[in-house]
This record gives sequence, structure tokens and C-alpha cells, in this order.
Amino acid sequence: MVAKLSQFSLLDLIFDGVAICDEHKKVIYCNPGLAMMAQVGPGRLCRGKLYDFFLFKDPSFCLMPEGRLTQAPMINQELQFKDQQGQENTALVSICYLGEVAWGGKDQWLVYMRDMTLELKLHEKYRKKLEDNKIMIEQLKEARSRLEEYNIKLEDTVQKRTSELREANSFLNAMIEGLGQGLVAFNEKGLCYPLYTKVCEEIFGVSPSGRVLGELMNFKQEGAKQEFSNWLAFLFEGILPFEHAVELAPKNIVDEEVPRYIDLEFHKMEEGQDGKRAFLVATDRTQEWLKQKEIEEKNNLVRAASLMLKDRILYANSLDEMRRLFSSAKENAPKDVSKIKRDIHTLKGLAGMICFAQVSQNLHHLEDQIYAAAMPASEITRQLEKIEALFEEKTHELEELLGGIGQEKEELAELKIGKKNLKDLLLHYISAEDAQRVMDGINQYSLKKDLTQVTSLYAKSLFSIAEKMGKQVHPLKVIDHGIRFYVSDALNSFFYSLIHIFRNCLDHGIESPEKRMEKGKDKKGQISISLEQEGQDLIFQINDDGQGFPHGYDTEQCFTEGKSTRKEVSEFSGRGSGLAAVREAVLQAGGHVLAKNRPGGGAQFIFRIPAPPAP
Repeated sequence: MVAKLSQFSLLDLIFDGVAICDEHKKVIYCNPGLAMMAQVGPGRLCRGKLYDFFLFKDPSFCLMPEGRLTQAPMINQELQFKDQQGQENTALVSICYLGEVAWGGKDQWLVYMRDMTLELKLHEKYRKKLEDNKIMIEQLKEARSRLEEYNIKLEDTVQKRTSELREANSFLNAMIEGLGQGLVAFNEKGLCYPLYTKVCEEIFGVSPSGRVLGELMNFKQEGAKQEFSNWLAFLFEGILPFEHAVELAPKNIVDEEVPRYIDLEFHKMEEGQDGKRAFLVATDRTQEWLKQKEIEEKNNLVRAASLMLKDRILYANSLDEMRRLFSSAKENAPKDVSKIKRDIHTLKGLAGMICFAQVSQNLHHLEDQIYAAAMPASEITRQLEKIEALFEEKTHELEELLGGIGQEKEELAELKIGKKNLKDLLLHYISAEDAQRVMDGINQYSLKKDLTQVTSLYAKSLFSIAEKMGKQVHPLKVIDHGIRFYVSDALNSFFYSLIHIFRNCLDHGIESPEKRMEKGKDKKGQISISLEQEGQDLIFQINDDGQGFPHGYDTEQCFTEGKSTRKEVSEFSGRGSGLAAVREAVLQAGGHVLAKNRPGGGAQFIFRIPAPPAP
């Protein structure tokens, strides 16, 4: 560390007592505070042992008169002692082993003593002064005489110890460097001083000296650098006390690509000649962070396996839909940026729904990059291929864990064989025409699905999404009136796009438990999906009991690309791409969509889609 102040000179300014003892418990240094506690001059104190001047009642601690000093530290032990005048005192004593010091050549210990009776003594002296003014004057004269004697000897003492102070400074710097934390001081303009630990160079990759703190930290999040600059200006304005203002500071630096995870703490310093100052403590938590991510990935794999075991076919179809969206996004990269944004946004939602968290995070990061600046189509494609490879890797891990996701194909094959055997059996008892009618009925029923089947993954994922948002919900309410329907490719894409509707209901609509209770609502929100049939049209409705759309808001705008009611972008919303992707899926299915406020409160989405014909 680069530093200009001597640590021993700083110790001389401390009112509490500080001494450094050698292996024989002889005092080789004491500050004026300790000399005043002992009521002798510093020179006399440094010629004897600590017990020559402090008579401790309890000799059973590590500085016992006939015992050996121990390297074990003692922190804030309260001890009773008598001073040279025989008066009872209480001191708070801490002892720290300094090790073998280069300038001393022997083991040395740092002893810190705080006179706990000082305040009481001052009060007693004040009362005595009122009773007897002459005694007070004599005491002041005596104190003044001691102070003058100390000032006369101070210059000689400083000269004799200059070399020792340099050695001590180096020793203490080495101790600070050994902490393994990055410490750097900076002024109110954000410029870093030459005062920093070498660990800073490892954490930030460069020397902090003379650099702007915001640039040094190299934030990856969009707008984070400007937000930090604004906070830094706010910190030194003094609008809030320092300890409150630092609560608004960024708590860490996260870089998924490097990877890197740095904890940040800000502390106040005394004002200098160039104005207000503070210092940063940066701690590298990358290894801990990576280990935590590994644990989270394993947990996500277990969650994914649990979802798949409940409905292997639906889960496999979800994986197929993601593969289709990856292909669509790569195909549209050179020609339709809006379509790419919608595909990536839907991919992110589906990845989160099936517990592929790492895939979802990487897609979110790619979104940040696309929205922050124009990216070449080749770079978008390259990153999509990289994320797709990660997706296939996670799929493979899931296959190895559960013995293959393609098992549903075998199940379908077995179902076809079973139907053939049944038809052959029927032909022994009824006519071929009647047998075909029975089989047509069976086929129609088996190929049709109900609303519960196609929304089962949403029903499972709503809880985890709500938890991440700090909200609570009841299980998804499904009302299908017993209606079954064929699922075409277009209708299948529509169902997968509904992830954006559910996310928006949770993020924009459903309030926090606290706000809901303030409004007299159940602390848990309710989202429902229903199905009715009018003629050849299927009518789907998604309702929530949240706060609804803002007053006067044109709900048609929510389906427009780039339009969002949220000002800031989050992991779940704010892009203005999700509902645009839903409208696109509805149009491809030949339907139309309507959004409005529900009469009973909350938002309502209505989708009218022609029922697909029998395959």
C-alpha cells in the first residue's frame, strides 16, 4: 500500500493507552495515553515492564507476572488494576501478537488499554474542583507540568523512532495486504487516490490510481455505469447521512462471461484538502458464486426432471417448440429484427418455465445486447447457436438422468399397436363398418386434448415465477366446461406463447402481498384460464384479480412491438416483445385477441381462434 502517514504517529494521537512489549514483557513503546494512565512519563514507562506500573487484580491472563506471553489474541477483556497512587481502576484490555519484527528481531505484542473509569474520574474531579478550588489548580498545574515535560522530550523521541516507524509502517501494510481485499480511496469526483491495496489490480485488472471509479468497476448491466455516477454525486451532496446513502449503492459487480462476482462496500473517510473522500472495499466472491450457481443448476435439473416425469409428452413437446424457435430466430436474424426479439423473448420464457435457468439467463443477456445497440446478424446467430448448444447440453443431462426424453414416441407407437389389435378383435364380432365407426370415435377422443393438459406446465411454473417477483398466488384455475379439441401446430405455438401473458399478469397485475392486504384483498393473487366454444371458434380467457390496466390506457397498444407499461426492464418484462409475440401466434392461428379491464377488477385477455379440424 502506498501511504505517507506513520502508523506510530497516529498511535501517539490516540487517547487510549497503546504499548508494544517484547518477549520479556518489557515496554519498548508506549503512547502518551498509556503514560497518562500509568501516571508516569513515557520514558520511565519504556524502561520497565507493564506490571511495574499497572497492578492487575487478576494475574491469570496471558500477561501474568511470571508467565509467558502467548500468541493467542485477547479481545476486550475487562481487568481491574491499581495505578501508582493506589486507586482502583477498570481497563478494557486487548492483546495482539505481532510476530517477529524485522526491526526488533524478537517476538513482539501490541497491548491496547482503555480506561473505563475515565468518565467517572472526570465527574469526581469536577465535583472535587467545586469543593476545593485550590486542589483543582494544583492538579492542573501538575498536569501542565507533565505535558510540558512530555513536549520537551517529544522531538527527541520522534527522531529516535523514525526508522522504527518506517519498519512498522511496512509491517502494518503487509498485514493489510494479507487481508486479500481490494481497498481504494476516492474523492467526490470519483477519482481514485494512489492509496490502494495490490489486490485491487487483480480484481479490476488495472491500477486504480488516477482512474475514475465507475470506469474501473466495468459494469456490464445496461445503464449501470450512469446510475453509479448519479449515485456517487448523490453520496457527496449530503442530502442523506452517509450511512443511509451507501444503502443505495450497488452491492456487487457480476459478469457472467468472465465470470466474475465482486462484493462492494463503501465507507466514509475524513474530509481532506481536496474535499470529501470515501473508500471502497472490494471482495472477490467469484468462487463462492460459481459454486452456488453449480448447486442451483443441479436443483434446476431436479425440478426439470420432476416436471418431465409428470407429463413426458408435454415436456418433450416444449423442448421441440424451443428447437423450432431457435431455428426461427436464426433464420430471421438477417431480415427481421422484431421477429428475432419476439422469438428470443418467448424462448426465454419457455426456458424458465421448464427450469432451464441458465439458458433463460443467457437469452436475457442476449436481449440486453440487442436492445442496447445494433448487432450484426452474424453475431446474433453466433450467440444463438452458443445458447442453443447449452440448451441441448441441458437436454442431454436430463435424458441421462431419466433415461431418455424420446420415450413418448415409443408410447405412441405402442398405442397405435394397441388400437390395431382392438380393431382386429372388433372385426370378429361386428361389421367392418361398425368397427371403423368405433375406432373413429376412439381416435377422435385420444387425439383431442383438454385445457388442463395443455396448460399443466404453466400451472407448475406460476409459483416459482411469483416467488422470484416477491408475490404469492393461488394455483392456476382452469375452467374448460368439458371441451376437448385438436391441437394443430399453430394452436400449439399459441399455447406456448401464453407464457408472456402469465408473466405479465404476475409482474404488472398481481400486487405484492402487502399491497393486496392494504386493499382488503387476499394476499395471494388468482389467475384463471377458461375455454368456451361458439360455433367453430374456441374462446380462451385469461383473467387476474390484480390492479388492471392504468386508467385511460389504450389496451390495443400492449400488443404493439416495443410498447410496455413498465419503465424499467426486468428478467420478466419491460421489453414490449412478449405480448407482441402472443398476437403474432394468435394471428398465425387465424384468430384475434382483445385485452381490457375486468369488471370485477384486474385484467382480462380474450382470444378467439378457429377450432382446428381433425387431423
